[in-house]
Amino acid sequence: MRLKKGLVAGLVAGIVMMVIGVITAGMSKGWYQATPQCWIVSVIPIDIRSVFSPTSLWLTCFGGFVGILFGLVYSVVQAGIPGTGIKKGLIYGFLLYLIGGLPGVIINCFSIKTPAVFGLITARGWLLLIHLTLVLIYDLLMGIIIAIVYEKVSKILTRA
Repeated sequence: MRLKKGLVAGLVAGIVMMVIGVITAGMSKGWYQATPQCWIVSVIPIDIRSVFSPTSLWLTCFGGFVGILFGLVYSVVQAGIPGTGIKKGLIYGFLLYLIGGLPGVIINCFSIKTPAVFGLITARGWLLLIHLTLVLIYDLLMGIIIAIVYEKVSKILTRA
């Protein structure tokens, strides 16, 4: 039963995060266009037509899969996380960040060739700072959504 609740919570979180991912990709396209040396420019949607490109669709669907995976993991570990609702989700989201988001961003940013365009601070430094912040927000939101939906589904199932 726990895995079913985790699957539902992860599916909802995955869908919400896919939508947020498409929006934030569209908002960040200008920075990548301004630094053409960044290889990642090829995966950021430039206009609405490219949102439906195979690469963009794969990345969007992958975000949904990650949500489901995180929901299933939450169903296993949620009993060991203190608090309820948003507090529990914040703790879980921060754990996701420490285990996956933080190392992933650091590895990713140091594998991107970027020029030094911002004076003393390199473009890579700005990219790292931006991504560390966005991934932290993303993981915290993912944790909150999963925890709240998991709790709601648990209440619905106990009434039935």
